[in-house]
Amino acid sequence: MSKQIVLYAGMFLTLCACAATNQPIPDDAMGLSKTSVFTDPVPEAFDYPADRPGAGKQYAPPYHTAPPMIPHDVSAYTPITREKNLCVGCHVQPAMLGQAVPKGVPTPVSASHYTDVKAGTLDGGHHVCTACHAPQAKVEPLVENRLGRDR
Repeated sequence: MSKQIVLYAGMFLTLCACAATNQPIPDDAMGLSKTSVFTDPVPEAFDYPADRPGAGKQYAPPYHTAPPMIPHDVSAYTPITREKNLCVGCHVQPAMLGQAVPKGVPTPVSASHYTDVKAGTLDGGHHVCTACHAPQAKVEPLVENRLGRDR
């Protein structure tokens, strides 16, 4: 019985201490953005590079396990559907897997995307490339991420 009284007394004193120091948090101190929560932020405008395939510079991935980004304009290739995927014409190259890719040669589709690598048969779940691979743009990150750069 006395242990319960001590426990309840300790909880009561802790709650009283927390209530006494409970101050409202100012709007500009909440979240990652140090502006008011009522401000509607507008990101900086940017354009995707209009590079033709093979001419774009590949940027480093934003984090260690990120899928590679697309270093060229994709507006002529989208929307990608099961019936229309212009990416496969250049990037399905099973013979290039595991080899060094010369400059200007399209990056081959990863072996994980095939049901049969030797036949060059893509897995049906990987037919919409832009579901994982996004066109790249040279923009500053909204939040610093050192995870991919430390490896």
